[in-house]
Amino acid sequence: MFIYQSESGEKMSFNNNASEVGFIGNRRLEEVILLDKMELGKVGGSFIAIAARMKYFQSFHFTEEGEREYEMGLLPIPERLFYTASKSSTSIIFDFRKEYTTSKGLIERKYRVWNYAYTNGLQECPFFGCGARGQRDVLVANMMTNRVLIVNDITIHLVKKHSLLEKDNRYGISVKDFYEEFM
Repeated sequence: MFIYQSESGEKMSFNNNASEVGFIGNRRLEEVILLDKMELGKVGGSFIAIAARMKYFQSFHFTEEGEREYEMGLLPIPERLFYTASKSSTSIIFDFRKEYTTSKGLIERKYRVWNYAYTNGLQECPFFGCGARGQRDVLVANMMTNRVLIVNDITIHLVKKHSLLEKDNRYGISVKDFYEEFM
């Protein structure tokens, strides 16, 4: 359990082990947030923009009212990608040349989104007392670079509310990589 003081001066306990995969690996929370903020400065980005982009991708399968049918959901997730994503402890690269390379249904002519229903159940925010919960995972693939990202309600919440991108797990990504691959 780490004690973290936000920029607003609020002190919060952070439980990295609140997730089966760990939110930031063996890193220190303050270092992760500082590194992300430095990278944001270099790319001229913001956590709000990252969270909005994640929500944009997630919205292709989920609305506030629940799950919706979307034409991309009709393309089955490649079994090898599903297996790779479910077992990976780091960021995911997948060779899409062997799978769905059709441009039909691509977002912005390069992204594909799948409902990634494989979850470990309801996930709570690792910041004690926050109370945010979620589980709606989607798998986002940059079909041009083969980079894959898993996004869920808590991933988005952590970025928007706590200025935190997960690290060293299948949900993890750096600011630089996010801007290069998914913005």
